[in-house]
Amino acid sequence: MHIFNHNNRPQLILTTTQLLIRKDKSDEEMKRYSLEKIAKISLKHAYDTDKRPSFWLKIETSEHPTPVMVPISSLDTPLNELLAIFSHELQGKVKLVIPSERWLAKKSVPARKGTFVFYTIIGLCTGLFILHKTLLPKEAALEANTIKVQSVEKGGFCSLKVKTALTLPDKDTLQIKTYCGVLGMWKNTQTKTIDKRYLQTEFSLSTASDYMLQANQALDSNQSKVANDRIDDALYLEPDNANAYVLSAKINYRLGLKKKTLDALLKASELNPGSPSIAASISSFYLAEDKHEEALLYAKRSLDLQKSSKNFIRVADLEKYLGKQEDAIKAYEHSLDEDPDNAYVLKNLGLLYWQSMAFKKAAETFKKAYKTQPEDSYSFLNYYEASLVASTTLDTQEKERFVDRNKDLDSVMIIYDMLSVIHLAIEQKSTEEALNIWKDTYDGHRLKWSFQEIRNWLDASSIDIDHKQTIQSTIGFFIGYQQAYKINHTKGDL
Repeated sequence: MHIFNHNNRPQLILTTTQLLIRKDKSDEEMKRYSLEKIAKISLKHAYDTDKRPSFWLKIETSEHPTPVMVPISSLDTPLNELLAIFSHELQGKVKLVIPSERWLAKKSVPARKGTFVFYTIIGLCTGLFILHKTLLPKEAALEANTIKVQSVEKGGFCSLKVKTALTLPDKDTLQIKTYCGVLGMWKNTQTKTIDKRYLQTEFSLSTASDYMLQANQALDSNQSKVANDRIDDALYLEPDNANAYVLSAKINYRLGLKKKTLDALLKASELNPGSPSIAASISSFYLAEDKHEEALLYAKRSLDLQKSSKNFIRVADLEKYLGKQEDAIKAYEHSLDEDPDNAYVLKNLGLLYWQSMAFKKAAETFKKAYKTQPEDSYSFLNYYEASLVASTTLDTQEKERFVDRNKDLDSVMIIYDMLSVIHLAIEQKSTEEALNIWKDTYDGHRLKWSFQEIRNWLDASSIDIDHKQTIQSTIGFFIGYQQAYKINHTKGDL
């Protein structure tokens, strides 16, 4: 099949059995003519007022007395090529009356002057381009103080493209020039001055990502100096790579270079101000340096960029440390929206509720912490203490299970039994025997517990003065024990 188009639209199609013709350019469908019914195909021509010829195929069929005239001058296929195809494909099938190529040449119109000029320019440009691509400049034509030459991937119009390093009067720096080959000569397209130590990096095929990978590997192998050199190479190639600055900060911190660490982190934040992880890294740096106000500033920035449980906890921890109790409570509560069973948050939140005199909330929160993490002894002990001052569901069976699991752990049982004695005092029961048993059992053991919270409750309590004094006396016994232990176990350090 041969398709002959006009403006990329089929106008004439020749198959082995048919000839399809679009008589008018606006016709949607083509008219079909069987080759068996075509008697003769000949070529006709006529001239317009400018002496330009137009050509038609005259198709005579056995079905219609009037021949079909098919214009072929405007087809996309050249006339001589179209006639050659018809001669070859219709040989022996249809009678053809087609003139010779010589005849066609005589009838052709000479090219217009504009066309001639156009093709002449095209020819000259083509010749010039070929000359440009084949006439390559010599390396010897580069500057005399060139110490290194490297071919660069060809791009654009250059026949050759090279990068060179040249010495300068300042022995610590080099000049890097890029040249483009044009018609056998070098044209300087870029010039920059670099520190001499970056010569190998400048001419290396490694990318900034390659150097960052090498830096990470060196850091993992405790080769901090090597890691620092490689990240320096990466930043030379990509000075605006925020991730490279984060890695640089990590390396400098390992090297003990704290100012460089902070500078690198601040630069990373400047390059990528929308990164919550970079803001969090700056917060962590300030926290390690005991600069809690600065740490909180960047923790909040990280939280503003990404509302996550981790970021809420970071802010809450810092606010708690700085005594911003209400703000810390809100931040911990928000973190639980995303991670409701976080035992760490529940314990801290319970403690803050207790300190703010919200005893019922404290008890409920400590209970949830204990239920979430029942194997954590201190979660239970917090819950037990809260149950002394607020109504909870803690029952005898739960206490017995706890004692059974921890009966061999003196560091745990000393607190549990202490809380049991305080419980007796709160219940207005005698504590004398229980105190004596506790002292005999745990004398010489360390008691690690804070009494501030229960003392706060006691101070705010409305119980009668005698009852309050009894509880204070019991708590005072254990505080006195702590102080005596501390004195006895620090004498040798004086």
